[in-house]
Amino acid sequence: MERELNLREILEALKSKLALIIAVTLIFGLAAYAYFSATTTDKYSAQCRILCSSMASGTEDSSLSQSAINASQMLSKTVQSLISSDAFLQKVAKNLQKTYPDVTSRSIANNLHVDEVPDTFILIVTAISEIPELSVAIVNEIGNVAESLPELLDGGKVTKFETREQITVPSAPIDTRMGLKSLLAAIIGFIFIVLIVIIGYIADDKIKNQQDILNKYNVPVVGIIPTRYEK
Repeated sequence: MERELNLREILEALKSKLALIIAVTLIFGLAAYAYFSATTTDKYSAQCRILCSSMASGTEDSSLSQSAINASQMLSKTVQSLISSDAFLQKVAKNLQKTYPDVTSRSIANNLHVDEVPDTFILIVTAISEIPELSVAIVNEIGNVAESLPELLDGGKVTKFETREQITVPSAPIDTRMGLKSLLAAIIGFIFIVLIVIIGYIADDKIKNQQDILNKYNVPVVGIIPTRYEK
């Protein structure tokens, strides 16, 4: 006869193993924190904003028609694609290698984000590096190279908002979310040990009371012999 699962007994089994459950949960969380602390390197982020406009430089008409707005938005998408291209980043890396010889287009691309600000012609360029000054140098150089892109047509232009002096060197590393990762590891540890305890309860076929005899053998209990422990 199959064993009937009893929620109360399962909770009692979990309660009896509460110290083990807490210990395993803490071990998973602390082990994850120690691992990420040892393997994670501090990284620093710098940003600059780039305006993409289809209006010709020096135009007297300050009003923007819908067609000009659409053209500027298309231009920003084009510039976003060009900034992320290897050819563009190779030029940026070449200019930076005078000061940072280890910089390559690939290393920049792996730590670069170019995002559009919704409903605008503005791109936000974010560079991440283990060296605070390098992250600033990358976004500055990307802005400089973007301003001189020869591919822009119909009077389109790219303008970097911040000057070199206005982009400050980051003083604090970006959040690596070690706390969140450690919490997730602790939750995984908690679920793991709870499942182990429940599986152990289900697999345990020892007879503990009269009901276990009835469930297992389907025979009546005639009597109970008490156990006496001698001192």
